[in-house]
Amino acid sequence: MIAHQQLLDLIEAALLVGPAVAGGNVKRHRTRPMADDQAQMVSLRVVNSRGAGQMDLVEWVTTVGVLCVCSAIEPTTPDAAVASLLETVHARIAGATTLQPAGYLLDKAFRLEWDQEELDERIGAVEAIYTVRHFGALTNITV
Repeated sequence: MIAHQQLLDLIEAALLVGPAVAGGNVKRHRTRPMADDQAQMVSLRVVNSRGAGQMDLVEWVTTVGVLCVCSAIEPTTPDAAVASLLETVHARIAGATTLQPAGYLLDKAFRLEWDQEELDERIGAVEAIYTVRHFGALTNITV
């Protein structure tokens, strides 16, 4: 297993610990739209990763995107609905106790990117972009 896959596995596990965020509707590399019968969805992806090595060691700087998508029911706005999900998701990721022991260091700085579904105004979406540092062997990208 490559280290980047393990990183997504650990984040996904943190989001699925009971009670699971988004009712357990956590996916990989999924873009909108979500199914009509779903109220929330979270999608995880590796945006990019850069490695720089010295001797036999590579320091990876990996960017992970965590897309939160919500369908709002009036009087709640799409922005308010997705903000609530984002708060829960961020708390789970920032508080994940399995990342550091596995060698993943989550940067304290992150950014948010908002989006709106053009075809369905009830849908709110925001992607949290995290930077994670981890190390590996120069000749092997697996863990």
